[in-house]
Amino acid sequence: MRPESHEYFLIPTSVDLALETHHLQHADIAAQLGISRSYWSQLVNGRKLSPKVRRALREHPVLSGLAEDALWAKRRRSGA
Repeated sequence: MRPESHEYFLIPTSVDLALETHHLQHADIAAQLGISRSYWSQLVNGRKLSPKVRRALREHPVLSGLAEDALWAKRRRSGA
């Protein structure tokens, strides 16, 4: 499997607005995505997103209406 040429990072402000609109908290979205609150916190604070988490975010009913460039920032992987 070829490694991705980009890294992806969550844009917390977009997610916060979507959660606020739907009266959800970060713990709620973490549970709905099937990840721990600790891992979710790491993602919100700059840990890169895995392809699996990006797919889950795109498929989540609250976040699926957001454009991908509103959900995450894409940066070219160094050395790629």
